[in-house]
Amino acid sequence: MILSSKFKMPKEMLNVTIERSGSNQPWGFIIIGGKDQSLTVKVGKVKPYSPAEVAGLRPFDYIWTINGKEVFEMSHQKCVEEIKNSGNVLTLVTER
Repeated sequence: MILSSKFKMPKEMLNVTIERSGSNQPWGFIIIGGKDQSLTVKVGKVKPYSPAEVAGLRPFDYIWTINGKEVFEMSHQKCVEEIKNSGNVLTLVTER
């Protein structure tokens, strides 16, 4: 059976835990958006073989929480700070 392009896959919520060997190792992804930019926070690029890719993060995943904190009222810079201050384990809830 062939489905036409008008049928979309249902969205799914994913808990993503990214671990790195030390704070000098980059997470391996960038984010786009934030309340100050009037854009939903999402993953921009994911570097191949990075901790983010190994954990299953993908470009265009929408980010709902960073370490348990909802991002909807956060500026882009605040989201970046939350990620940078995560130590060696970063937890995200994403929508794909």
